[in-house]
Amino acid sequence: MSGQTLRHRIRAAAAGKLTGAGGKVVTLEAMQLSRLRSDVARLKRENEIIKSSVARSTGRCNTLLSNVGPRGKVVS
Repeated sequence: MSGQTLRHRIRAAAAGKLTGAGGKVVTLEAMQLSRLRSDVARLKRENEIIKSSVARSTGRCNTLLSNVGPRGKVVS
């Protein structure tokens, strides 16, 4: 969020004119809560990606690709 947008929202909140969807008044606390909820959701998605990546790589040897031949066999 840009500094100018934040300043406008702070001014609107101070004047009691900060509105969200449907014309509902939105407090700064509600905005922060919404942002934190979206951060939590994003982090949960990232964790699931990491977990699935780790699960797929379990049991595999992490070697340099220069010594891996066709069909994944290690060549000397």
